[in-house]
Amino acid sequence: MTWTKELDEAATLATKSGHWHVVLFYLLCGLAAIPTSFLVFSQVFTNATPEHWCAPPPQLQHLGLSDELLRTLTVPGEHGVYESCRAYDIDADELREALQRYVEERTVTIKEGNEFQSVKIYQLIAVSKRLQTHLIANISSAVLSVRRNTTSPCSYGWKFSSQQYQDTLVTDFSLVCDMDWLPRMCNTLFWVGSIFGNVFFGWMSDRYGRRPTILLMVFLEVPLAIASSFAKSYWVYVGLRVAGGLFFPALYQLPFILALELMPPGQRNHTGIVVGMLFAGGMCLLSLLAYAVQDWYHLSLVTTFPFILLYG
Repeated sequence: MTWTKELDEAATLATKSGHWHVVLFYLLCGLAAIPTSFLVFSQVFTNATPEHWCAPPPQLQHLGLSDELLRTLTVPGEHGVYESCRAYDIDADELREALQRYVEERTVTIKEGNEFQSVKIYQLIAVSKRLQTHLIANISSAVLSVRRNTTSPCSYGWKFSSQQYQDTLVTDFSLVCDMDWLPRMCNTLFWVGSIFGNVFFGWMSDRYGRRPTILLMVFLEVPLAIASSFAKSYWVYVGLRVAGGLFFPALYQLPFILALELMPPGQRNHTGIVVGMLFAGGMCLLSLLAYAVQDWYHLSLVTTFPFILLYG
């Protein structure tokens, strides 16, 4: 008699009465499939790239003009479609001179990191609401008078649309234009890490047991995932994501294998379909979470906490 037959006979005998094995199967697979779908596909939202365009020159940024007007004045485009990575050339001195009749210079204190700095900004001169429209029209004409027909890459950073996302890693670290390959690289490295993790933790589970391996992975994955939410640089985030990718395949497979080994042979055929449905259900739930939580920091935390349930 082989070990496989002995296991099948033991599973059949142990599950003759009650439904504990079914409950255990859904608990193990549900608590594994749903959080791992979060782990894999949350990067679709956290690394999303919103619509973006070049930020206007500093002289125009504090005048209270709408983003749409500033984009029209400083970014090339037509029919509502604008360049994402180029802006019209505008000489700073010429712009300052053209605006001097309509703005006033003020010094304000801002906080950057842990330090306070004094910076000079330009604001509209005080006028009545009746004259404000006329003043904005004059400013628009002044900008157009010094705007050249040539373009260059963004010199003052970028503006991002908040219609779909409040904050993503792309907006926080300005991963657009020349840096737009970094989010794709992060996703690729995540899967590279999963290849090595699959081999190592597969061997480890056979050598030391399923349950100890699962607990070890959860013990390591949770702090890594939480730490990635607090990353202060994109490279730190990438490193933590790659480390998290080491655990993905095994976190999905090992609880399923552990639960499958406890099922009687006659009930094993449909279990793979059930696990796939649970994983797909996690993807659907993730889309709802991403709709409700539209900044990458909180979404990353929310999708990490379900892993803690596997400690049980």
